[in-house]
Amino acid sequence: MQIDLQGVHKTYDGRRWVVRDLSFSVRPGRVLGLIGPNGAGKSTTLRMLATQMAPSRGAIRYDGAEPRPDTLPSIRRRIGFLGDGHALYRDMTPREYLAFFARCLGLAPARRRAAVDEVLAMFSLTEKADTPAGALSKGMRQRLALARCFLHEPEALLVDEPADGLDPRGRMELRRILRAAADGGAAVVIASHILRELDGLCDDAVILRDGRAQWCTLEGPREGTASRALHFELRTTAGASPRTITAVAARHGALIEGARATRDGHRFDLLWRRSETDLAAFVADLVHAGAGVCGLERTCTDIEALYDVVSDDRVS
Repeated sequence: MQIDLQGVHKTYDGRRWVVRDLSFSVRPGRVLGLIGPNGAGKSTTLRMLATQMAPSRGAIRYDGAEPRPDTLPSIRRRIGFLGDGHALYRDMTPREYLAFFARCLGLAPARRRAAVDEVLAMFSLTEKADTPAGALSKGMRQRLALARCFLHEPEALLVDEPADGLDPRGRMELRRILRAAADGGAAVVIASHILRELDGLCDDAVILRDGRAQWCTLEGPREGTASRALHFELRTTAGASPRTITAVAARHGALIEGARATRDGHRFDLLWRRSETDLAAFVADLVHAGAGVCGLERTCTDIEALYDVVSDDRVS
């Protein structure tokens, strides 16, 4: 399923625009990150994409067609949606909860049972399948809410802050599941204000600011542009000269933004404006100059760097 937004606006009170003039596409086989601070309009945009509310102005098209009252049910059956503030039935077990929604989605009895077992396993809930939801941890409840979205193998997945409450292993598993869904042909939208959760997962990004959007494809266009900057921490031995480090960095078009001595050496905050493939030459030059390099580590992700550029009005 492809979803296209064209000139979409939304107001709740007729005076203040929550989102303004949104135009972008959610494409099959790709993961789109919907990024912005709290109050930027992410949840409202997701609810419009999920057909839970209509735009005040503009159009949203699903595979080229705007929804009508007679087509809304079939569109909704093709979407898996996890909104903000979702609630579970505390006395229902995960198995009962999922079976209930499988019936709501119209799955046939045999398929219903198989689907419930599949998503319980997918989200590591099998051992808790018969425990009341009210007795589950926050992370387990979040897994259960996510599992519901996968019951009917949706063509579009729209999830709001999906990693909320998950432990590190759960977050890694979620990334794998969402990536696999996109690789299987689903259109995936993830709304989050935690940028590192999205780094390396998204193919496209929509950055919301004051209800307006900056749209970016994360493949290629940022690479090599003057606005792209990466942040690293460079660690060296105690014998390294900060003056030498600064001089070598300057030869490679990099900037040392800060330096501090540690118990066993030095740490430098490095702003890198060239491609990552050029880093090897930079490190080799440092070693040749006797800098005693111990490590070089990214301190700002691609998504964070992009957000910084957009927030600073350096792209249009």
